[in-house]
Amino acid sequence: MVHTGAADISGYRSDIQLVRIGHAACDGLSSGASYVQLADRLALQEGPHQLPAEDLGAVIRAAVVAYCPRYESLVS
Repeated sequence: MVHTGAADISGYRSDIQLVRIGHAACDGLSSGASYVQLADRLALQEGPHQLPAEDLGAVIRAAVVAYCPRYESLVS
């Protein structure tokens, strides 16, 4: 799903890294973070080599669908 929403993402991150970001996204949402807060936190965690915002959004949306669908209303 991530590769469909962000076709160029494999140039930035491996699938293992994307899975880790996805789980971090669900952890952030479960802690009560809003979508914007979550995106900001994940960008900070990525350090100087951040994903483009649209690719990060694709990762968050795919993570919610795959790992924590109870938060779908927060990302749709």
